Amino acid sequence: NENEESRGAKRKLVHESMIPFIIQKVHGSRRKLTKLVNELLEELHEHGPLPSKRCLADKIREIASWTHITEIGHRCWYVKEEVRQTHGLTDLNIQSSLPPPTTP
Repeated sequence: NENEESRGAKRKLVHESMIPFIIQKVHGSRRKLTKLVNELLEELHEHGPLPSKRCLADKIREIASWTHITEIGHRCWYVKEEVRQTHGLTDLNIQSSLPPPTTP
């Protein structure tokens, strides 16, 4: 955004070294984007400078889509195959990424 840049605001971007960790946490997750972002920020503090919530949410939307997976019968985050290949995570399985079911 030009206004942010003109005021001198610096966006805290997602560092490339964080991407494999993000892929592992996002792929197959059934959590809402805001909850996912907050959880990732808590866990990413040991990986270097934290990205902003906005940048992290944008990165998740860039690498994954919220979609219905017919085989498992519900919607979840699905990280694009080419992104997983780029980061050597082609063996990630949706079902292995799922949290245990919770009762409402």
